[in-house]
Amino acid sequence: MLDAIETYLALRRATGFAMSNAEYLLKSFAAFAAERAQTHVETQAAIEWAALGPSVAQRDARLRAICRFVRHTQVEDAGHELPPANHFGARKRRRTPHIYSADEINRLIEAALRLRPKGSLRPLTFAALIALLSATGLRISEALRLTVADVTGDGLLIRETKFRKTRLVPLHDTAAAGLERYLAHRRPRSHDDPVFIDKRGRALRYIAVKELFDRLVDIAGIRSRTTRRPRLHDLRHTFAVRALQGSPAGRSRCGAHMAALATYMGHVNIYAIYWYLEATAELMRDVAAAGEEFLSEGRQSPIAPLIEAFLRETLSRQRGVSRHTQDSYALSFQLLFVFAAEKLKVKPSLLTLEQIDAGLVSAFLEHLEDNRKNAAVTRNVRLAAIKSFFRFLEYRQPAALDQIRRVLAIPFKKTDARLVPYLLREELQAVLDAPDPTTWEGIRDRAMLHLAVCAGLRVSELTGLKIEDIDLPSMSIRVLGKGRRERTLPLWKSTATALRAWLAIRGQPAVPEVFVNARGEPLSRWGFAYLLKQHAATAARKQPGLAKKRVSPHVLRHTCAMIVLQATHDIRKVSLWLGHATLTTTEVYTRGDPTEKLDAMEAIIPPHLRRGAFQPSDRLIALLKRTS
Repeated sequence: MLDAIETYLALRRATGFAMSNAEYLLKSFAAFAAERAQTHVETQAAIEWAALGPSVAQRDARLRAICRFVRHTQVEDAGHELPPANHFGARKRRRTPHIYSADEINRLIEAALRLRPKGSLRPLTFAALIALLSATGLRISEALRLTVADVTGDGLLIRETKFRKTRLVPLHDTAAAGLERYLAHRRPRSHDDPVFIDKRGRALRYIAVKELFDRLVDIAGIRSRTTRRPRLHDLRHTFAVRALQGSPAGRSRCGAHMAALATYMGHVNIYAIYWYLEATAELMRDVAAAGEEFLSEGRQSPIAPLIEAFLRETLSRQRGVSRHTQDSYALSFQLLFVFAAEKLKVKPSLLTLEQIDAGLVSAFLEHLEDNRKNAAVTRNVRLAAIKSFFRFLEYRQPAALDQIRRVLAIPFKKTDARLVPYLLREELQAVLDAPDPTTWEGIRDRAMLHLAVCAGLRVSELTGLKIEDIDLPSMSIRVLGKGRRERTLPLWKSTATALRAWLAIRGQPAVPEVFVNARGEPLSRWGFAYLLKQHAATAARKQPGLAKKRVSPHVLRHTCAMIVLQATHDIRKVSLWLGHATLTTTEVYTRGDPTEKLDAMEAIIPPHLRRGAFQPSDRLIALLKRTS
């Protein structure tokens, strides 16, 4: 088990995670399992080990560390059992922070300046540290790792902090001047020296700073309004609250201010800033007052400019999604707004954000299934587009946060896990042979079909393939796939031959796409689907089974996946060939491949069948039983 743990840790660290706590927990569990002579994770053992934690939260964290490890390892070793992640049912509860007043911060700094020995660097060091934490909201670990080189004219350079993020923190003039005065007393020898040092000239340790800070809190006479004592990390909370209180007026300016504050403090998302609104009484009063003012004035936000900014700026320019994704999102919003306009008896252009609430969205999803007869998969596609738009609104419309969270809480509907459709070898060959190789269109269609099957291309990848993406000397192509992921694929000899034949007669149209129509324009996805339908009908004359199948461009991709899986018996190679982001997407093919089940049946030793022969009863006795 230790080898699997080391492999898992190495992979996660290669993606940027520290994994120090996970390493400790997993190796502790490995030792626990070794005492029981267990080489794989077993559910009962995992729960018993996790139960050794002193609190419910720690037990939950221990069990979830095992669950993450098992989910990764089960791909290659199905012998590991996945424990239930929510067995202990722990809920993380964040304590209410102590918000220091300006007077309390001044008392802390004065207490630090009275530290002994007098005249040494120690009082100045802790006074400067407390002042810096109060003025910048840095995490204590970030402040203790600062070096002299990180203090620049533009601010503090915070390197690879939490979640391996690096950011530049600008300093106010007074904070920059105070840090310069401290460094003048500090007299560092090189740029690599830590900013805050102990009496031995080494970087301050967190435990020493925490213990001293607790003493300074007692000396300054600071008392918390709760049962918990004020903490060092509460200086960061204080900075965030004071910054939010200084937010400019106006909804759009307030949203931009909160987004900037989240970046300044190094938060992963803006939810960490929203938490201060609900955890701090002072800010809750401000929110209540703003809500009362909002309702009294009756202001509402038109939906049109928001959806336009989302489609044109966020999707197209910032995220760079494909044209197909943009069209799908636009259709989803078109259906939603037409439904809302009919329900609310207003024009679609006059709809407001406040009207698109969770109740209306839920009614729209029911309308899709009941009236438009959409499947659950289509319903989930529409909901995904709506949720993406509302996540965009979190930063633009913070005043509508409650409404946004209600919409985001609408769950996706479970769908049937159907087997993927694919063509048998004889059916595939019939489709590939359907085009007439004596005509211009036939040579083009033959090359398209062979390339679609050989490379397992999505229809957008096939129609978007350009001349510059083909390298015939090496018999390979370069594909820009879903999610902007590039991959290089070698071609089968028959596919390379068909592609050379097409390029020889393609001519010199004005477009770079490989496959063009009779007018010299790029062939569309719908055009290829139409041609495939015609060739499938032709092939059905030789293979009647094709008449019962719906042969779409994506069925050719599924067929390629099954060919690669049956040839290699390695799902990871299938994933690489198709350009999937994760193995989870590729696992669907293992359920549809019968050879995988046959191999498993051959390896199984079935139980013996008890021998015996049926003996019919005597006719006379049977007659007597019926008449008695």
